Amino acid sequence: SNLVTPIMVSPSQGIVGSVFNKAETVTIPDCYKDSRFDTSFDQITGYVTKSLIAVPILDFEGTPVGVIQAINKLPADFTEEMKGQ
Repeated sequence: SNLVTPIMVSPSQGIVGSVFNKAETVTIPDCYKDSRFDTSFDQITGYVTKSLIAVPILDFEGTPVGVIQAINKLPADFTEEMKGQ
């Protein structure tokens, strides 16, 4: 995070909470169309979350201990554009 104070999420909050509780990876192509999406983080940061993938972090027994997520997938041709710079 590039925030001075990281944003913490409870295990029952939003898409990340769902991933944590179900220990299942999700890929969301349009976050605002998903009823689990919590818009408060976009409101706090001013960022617009479009898409995301969220993956549970499991301990050796398979118990969720956290979630990692990546947001706003870059277009497929992004790497080609970057090669020209």
